[in-house]
Amino acid sequence: MAILEKNQIITGEKFENKEALFKYVGKIALENGIINSVDGFVEGLFEREREMSTCFEDGIAIPHCRNASVKTAAVFIVRSMNAVEWDAQHNQADFIVLLAVPMGENDTHINLLSCVARKLVDETFKKKILALTDAGELYLSFNEVITK
Repeated sequence: MAILEKNQIITGEKFENKEALFKYVGKIALENGIINSVDGFVEGLFEREREMSTCFEDGIAIPHCRNASVKTAAVFIVRSMNAVEWDAQHNQADFIVLLAVPMGENDTHINLLSCVARKLVDETFKKKILALTDAGELYLSFNEVITK
């Protein structure tokens, strides 16, 4: 299984809050054998958020979970139909790149995070992906990033 699969691109959904978004992604991750516990996965994401918000400018967030609930590394792209309040500073995100990495795979975690972050500071790439709403186009854009 590749780190990014087409069914890991989520578009056309509205989320009441960050927890609902995390649980939605967790359900897909569980169905695809990426994680073994939605609750453990969601808790891992919130644990990371408590350290520091993963929300950045332009409505982009890069939450990540690295704990025992994750069985295999994966990337999820969420293009929410609404902005989700992300943190206590009232930052909002509607474009989420969520990373799931098993414990002990520190190199994978660092490589994925740096690869995604590096592309998201590229203004041309960022403008392109923020304009996309089609899951297939998002997959193609990010698949190039993830595999390089």
